[in-house]
Amino acid sequence: MKQKTKETTTINYFVFLLIMLVNPIIDVINSLMQRNDIVIVSLGMLTKGLVLAYLFYYFIFKVKNDPYKKYFWFYLICLFLWIVLFFVNRLNVLSVSDIYQEAILVFKSFFFPVTLGLLYYYIRGNGIDKTKTEKIFVFTFLVYLILLLIPFVTNTGFYSYKAGTNLGYNGWFYAANEIGPIMLILLFFAINYSYKSKLKWTFVIGIAMYLIFIIGTKVVFIGTFLILAFFLAKKLIQKNWRDVGYTALLIALAIFCITTSFTKNNLMAIMHNIDNASETTTTPNTSDQTTTNPNQSTKPTTKPNSKPNSKPNNKPSTTTKPNTPSKTPNTETTTPEVEEPQRDVLTILLSGRTDKFNNILHIYQKAPISSKILGIGFTNTVDVKDKNIESFIEIDLLDIFFHFGIVGFVIFLLPLFAFAYLIIKQMLTKFEANYFNYIFIIGLCLLISLTAGHVLSAPSVSLLLSLVICDMALLNNSKAKGK
Repeated sequence: MKQKTKETTTINYFVFLLIMLVNPIIDVINSLMQRNDIVIVSLGMLTKGLVLAYLFYYFIFKVKNDPYKKYFWFYLICLFLWIVLFFVNRLNVLSVSDIYQEAILVFKSFFFPVTLGLLYYYIRGNGIDKTKTEKIFVFTFLVYLILLLIPFVTNTGFYSYKAGTNLGYNGWFYAANEIGPIMLILLFFAINYSYKSKLKWTFVIGIAMYLIFIIGTKVVFIGTFLILAFFLAKKLIQKNWRDVGYTALLIALAIFCITTSFTKNNLMAIMHNIDNASETTTTPNTSDQTTTNPNQSTKPTTKPNSKPNSKPNNKPSTTTKPNTPSKTPNTETTTPEVEEPQRDVLTILLSGRTDKFNNILHIYQKAPISSKILGIGFTNTVDVKDKNIESFIEIDLLDIFFHFGIVGFVIFLLPLFAFAYLIIKQMLTKFEANYFNYIFIIGLCLLISLTAGHVLSAPSVSLLLSLVICDMALLNNSKAKGK
C-alpha cells in the first residue's frame, strides 16, 4: 500500500513538472497565433483552465479528512456568488461579447488566489518538498531561456514596444511586461542553485542576464541588480568568502552584459518608456507590446498618433509674424511658451500610471453604489461613456479594486491573508534561514505588482508566484501529506 502511494505521488510530481515545462511553450504558440490573427480561442487561457481543472480534480477527490478543506470550499462558493452578482449587476448593459471578454478578465485575475489554494493541497498531499520545487524552478528556467535564445540567434523574435519604435526585445513571447517578472523569479532560483556548481552555471547565468536586459524594461534592470545585491549581502553575512567571490563575478558579468546589451536599444527602450509615460495605454484586449518582427521593416502608418513618440496636436494653429509692431503702444505681441509637464520621480517610476489611476478613479466615483461594491468592470457601456474604463492602471491591486469592486477586492485578498497567517505562524514556531530567500523574492514580486503590474493578474506569472508561496508555507512540514 505504501509502495503504491509512493508511486502515485511520484507520478503526480512529474505531472506538475510537465505542466510547468509545457506552460512557456504554450505561451509562445499562443503569442504567435495572436500576432498572426488566427486566434479563435486563447490557447493560453484554455491550458490554464485545464491546469485549474486538474488541480480541482485532486482537491475534490484526493484530499480527504482535511479540517481546513471546508474553509476553502466556503471561499470558492463566495467567489462564485460574487462572479454571478458582478455580471447580474450590469447584465442590462452588457452584450454577449462583452460578457465573454469580461469573463476572460475575471478568470485571469482570480486565477492566482484560486491556484494558490489548490496548489497548496496538491504540493502538501504529494510531498513535493523544497528540493523538488527547486528542480521545477531550474528546469522551467532553462525552458524559458531556450525559448528566448532561439529567436535571438535566428533573429525571428519581436520588439518589446509598439510597432515603429524597434525598441526592446522579448523573443517570441507576447508581452515584455510579463516575461520580465517571470525571468526575474526564475533567475533568482537559478542563481541560488548555481552555488552548488559555480563553474557550470556561470556561462548559463551570463546568457540569461543578457537576454533579460535586452527586454528593455525598468523592471528587469532594477530587479536583476536587486537579486544580485541580495545574494551578495547574504553571503557576506554568512562570511562564505568563496560564494562572495562568485557573487562578485556575477555582478561583474551583469555589468558587462548590460553594457554590451545597449547595442540592442534596451536603454533607448527604457528612455522611450519614461518619455512617453503619460501616453502609453494598455487595454485589456490589447498590449503595449509590438507585433513587429525585428527582421521586418517597419513602415510608418498613416493613422494619427500611431507612433508611440507622436503626440496629438489639439491646439489651434496660429501664425505669428516676427518683428511686427503692435498697434497698441508699449505692448508686444508674443507667443506664449508651452512648458513641458514636470514629472516627479514617482511619475517616472510608475511610467505614467498615476494618470491612468486618476482616469479610473473619476469613473469609479461617478459609478452607482452597486458598481462600487461589485465592480465597474471593463466595458464602456451607455451608462459609463468613458473609454478609459477599458484600460488597466497596471498596478494589480488597484486594478482589482476598481474593476472588481470592494467585494471582489476582499475575496481576492482572503487567500493571501490566510497564507500570511500560516507562514508567520510557522516562522515563529521554527525559523529557517531559507525563509529570507522566500521573503525577498515574494517581496520583489509584490513590489513589481505595485509599480508595474502584470504579476497577480497574469496567469503565467502568478502560477510561479503561487508555487513560491506554497513552497514557503510548507517549508517546515513539506513532507506532511494530506490524508
